[in-house]
Order: sequence, then structure tokens, then C-alpha cells
Amino acid sequence: MNVPPSMSGRPPALVVAFRLNCPRPTADIRVLGDDTRRITLMYGTPTVQVSQLVPTYVDGVVAGLLAVEQVQAPEGTYLMIEVPLTIAPGTMPYDARTVASVQASAMASAIEAAQPRLIAEKSLEEVVYPPGQYGSGNEGPMVFTGVPPVSPEALAPLIVQTVARLDALDDDASRKFALSSRWFWKGFETLNQVDRFLSWYIALEIFPAEGTSDVPGRVRDFIQGTFYPEVPPAQVKERLDLGRLTGLRNNIVHDGIRTLGSGSVSDTRGLMLKLDGVLRAVLRFQAGQPYDGSLDKWVL
Repeated sequence: MNVPPSMSGRPPALVVAFRLNCPRPTADIRVLGDDTRRITLMYGTPTVQVSQLVPTYVDGVVAGLLAVEQVQAPEGTYLMIEVPLTIAPGTMPYDARTVASVQASAMASAIEAAQPRLIAEKSLEEVVYPPGQYGSGNEGPMVFTGVPPVSPEALAPLIVQTVARLDALDDDASRKFALSSRWFWKGFETLNQVDRFLSWYIALEIFPAEGTSDVPGRVRDFIQGTFYPEVPPAQVKERLDLGRLTGLRNNIVHDGIRTLGSGSVSDTRGLMLKLDGVLRAVLRFQAGQPYDGSLDKWVL
């Protein structure tokens, strides 16, 4: 079954397929259908055509290609939720996807709460455009960063040295680094800015802020004492915006902020760059690597 065949003349929509632990329906059941959401129970192999912006690197030049592909979920009984994308004034297109994803998750969570163990898994979540329309459905901004190329011949001994340092860690340091790394990669792998921010913040809570609720204070003390002993602690905290990062985390968790950047894209991007820099410096230390001065541009 191709999903959704009824999109002609409709705006782009986020289509989410949840595979269910229930028998096959005798026919597709349209449960709800209006301008704000469409919910269907169906059996089959949900299939959507999606378009994605794919970065391409050729001879030092970065380009973006719009690729179209078919995405298919395994055969089964599904709860299909379709939420139209609405781009509000002053927001970015990927904000609309985040809002739609939150709405779909809320409906699925309410259904799962009402009928426990009904949902086996989320099998598909994609932005689908009407026939003849194409666009990127990314969850967040794509940032292209130019870095000096490293040849495989130079990379090979670096990898050997890096792994040797990792093997030399004691059990406790190795455990903390593994946990921090898990959350670093969770954030790295998503373009959703809220998910990335929270994942990277959790990594800092594991180290160096393990065992305290004063995350900005512990991170400040670690960075100042380890990398910048001659710099006043207050300067480190201020220059790295550690207090603002924690404030943003609290706003997300306690105030229900669903998107980052609306109306303040450059400011949010600056905070994310600092969080990225702080976490990478901490990870280098955890992995037994020398400090590379990567925070100098902010701290000094």
C-alpha cells in the first residue's frame, strides 16, 4: 500500500507508521480525518516516497542533491498517523516537522496508554509531499563545516594511537567514557535540535557532572581546573554560556519547548556550537587525549 494516495492538493505531511500487536483488519479503517490529522488502521507494507537533501563533496566543493527514494515498512497491521505541516511565521521549515512529530507522538502515547502493549514499534516516520512536489524533510538545519582533509595513510596510525589510549583507561574511566559516548552519538546522529541538545547535555551530566545537580558549576570547575587554571572560573562559565545552556535545558524539560531557534536562529546556533565544543573537549580528556585548545576562541 502506498501512503497516502489522497495527498493530491494537500500540504506536505508527516506520516508515521506504528506496527501493532493486533489481528489483521478486514479492510482499512479510517478512524479520524480532518485538516489537522488523519488516523488509519491498515494491514500491508506502508510505503512512502520521500525526498532528502544529500550532501555531495567533489574536489573541495560542497553541493546538495535532492534525492528521491521509496521507504517501506515490513508487512503488518499498522496505526497510520498523518499530520499536515504548518510553517508558522518566523519559524523554520524543520520546526514544522518537529511540531508534527510531537503531535503524532502524543496521539500514539495516548492510544498506548489506553491499550497497553498495543504498539510494537514505530516503523516509519517521514515527510511526504504531494505528487509533483519535492522538498527536504530534514528534522533540523544541515551545517556544512570545512575541515582540512586527512589522508587514510595519516589516519591509520592516529587510529592505532587513539585506540591504545582508550585501552589504557581504568574500568571506571572506561565505563564513564562509554556512557558519555553513547549520548554523544545519539545527539550526533539526529538533526532534531532539541534531541541533539538534550543528548549532549546528558553526556555532560555523566561526566564531569556525575553526582551533582549543579551541572554548570561542575563543568566550569572541570574546564577551568583542567584546561585553564590561570583563567578565573567566572570567566570560563560566562564565555562558554554554561548558565544559559542549563537554562535552555530547563526550558525544554520543564516548559515544554518543542523547537530551538525560532526567532533567534543565530543565537541558538551559537549555544549549540559551544555545547558541541565543550563536550568534545571533555570527551578528548576522557579518552586520554591531550587538550587541543579548541575552546580558546571563547574562553581567552
